[in-house]
Amino acid sequence: MRRVFFLFGSYVLALAVTWVVAVAVIDTLDRAPPRSTPEIVPGARGEYVRDPAPVPPGGGGNAAVEAPAPPPPPVLPNRAPPRSGPDTARRAGGEDVRAPAPVSRGGGNAVEASAPPPPPVLIGRAQVIDGDSLVVAGERVRLFGIDAPERDQQCRDAAGRTYACGRAAAAALRKRIANRGVRCELGPERDRYGRVLGVCSGGATELNAWMAAQGHAVALPRISRRYAGDEAAARAARRGLWSGAFVRPAAWRSGERLR
Repeated sequence: MRRVFFLFGSYVLALAVTWVVAVAVIDTLDRAPPRSTPEIVPGARGEYVRDPAPVPPGGGGNAAVEAPAPPPPPVLPNRAPPRSGPDTARRAGGEDVRAPAPVSRGGGNAVEASAPPPPPVLIGRAQVIDGDSLVVAGERVRLFGIDAPERDQQCRDAAGRTYACGRAAAAALRKRIANRGVRCELGPERDRYGRVLGVCSGGATELNAWMAAQGHAVALPRISRRYAGDEAAARAARRGLWSGAFVRPAAWRSGERLR
């Protein structure tokens, strides 16, 4: 009889323990926060993506946090972005090209382009050689754009008398300078005799123009028309060579003589 009561009591105790455990489990499940089912939602580009699961308060535990998808990049027009900076320039056609780098002064192998130098200048006392040639500071100078009679050339005056017009032209130039200093701006060229071509002034008077305007020299239009007006004025006023008869100096050097 005791054995029967012992087995029955053990069975009842086991049922009680099982019932207590079951009640505790059910209570624990009731206290746990509900987990939502991820939803399928349309994305920004049209495809479907999962809606992120809610994060429990406090953020504790090992729950994974899914970050929201980044927004898509903006759509730009189909053109290349402009290149900026001091080393770019724009051509007339619109494309960007690299501008030439500035040339530095001094160091390295850079060569700086410079403006052409001004014509050299001679200043000093002048020695008259003939009506269109001087020696200034040891340099032989040929008056540019005019042609005076040669030293031994003969001409006729208004009365028909023959005179040494070449020597007369040199004397007129010498008198005009009057032992004063002259200033000659020289060009880059020399004539066939090695004389440098220049425009010379005595005081405020340009000697090239003065010789042509006084009729002591003729203009050389094939070289320059700078003194054509001075020659025309001398011819109209019948000054110097134009008062009588003469052979142009270039023709005289070629062998032509006054008849």
